Amino acid sequence: MKAEGTVIPTVVVLAGGLGTRLKKVVSETPKVLAKINSKPYIEHLLNWCESQKVNHVHFCLGYKAQQVIEWLETFDSNLVVSWQVEAQPKGTGGAICNAINYLSENAQAKELLVCNGDTFVSFQLAKFVSLSRDIGGGMLTTNVSNASRYGSVKITDGLLSSFYEKQQIDFPGVINAGWYYLGEYHLSHLASQPLFSFEKEYLMSSSRPPIRCVNEGVNFLDFGTPESYIRAQELF
Repeated sequence: MKAEGTVIPTVVVLAGGLGTRLKKVVSETPKVLAKINSKPYIEHLLNWCESQKVNHVHFCLGYKAQQVIEWLETFDSNLVVSWQVEAQPKGTGGAICNAINYLSENAQAKELLVCNGDTFVSFQLAKFVSLSRDIGGGMLTTNVSNASRYGSVKITDGLLSSFYEKQQIDFPGVINAGWYYLGEYHLSHLASQPLFSFEKEYLMSSSRPPIRCVNEGVNFLDFGTPESYIRAQELF
């Protein structure tokens, strides 16, 4: 399937978490502002989005949101950037629901891309959208040498089937890389659910619409722990 000329949907960044595990090394800063080689992660992410022809990035904020807003207000870019602030945590699913409703009011939510605000992975965004769009839903996956920390993905006929639980022993596997394409059918399922975990409840639900697993991610990095945050300095 050709990716040339693919229109990239709005990217929704889930950036409202408390960052509990990372507080040992980044105590007073939300995760998206954590410095990676002298630049906050959010700057790396936005620069990458711009390089992938993204037009609009929308942030779901919570913990220490004002710090993120102040940074965004001074960021010089061709991107359209917007945000929402949750008064109380609603889970990743609740944050997506809020974003759907907010963007729908501005006629921008017929399809969305969603990503975690504490991971980075290299891939061709237009290709991911093209491969996901025909079935209406997609999840980026990646191969890692040790999937024990994440739990691996069970794929049946190219579609997300379920997740294998985290294990105590090291093992290679295919994992969720933290990027999703959600077409209109998925958005209608999600829009009325105010408080839930997108990963644990929606993705695991047998009643949700199908989601294609697109195994195109490389150089995956989750910097949500002190150890992985230190490793992140080597990637950028």
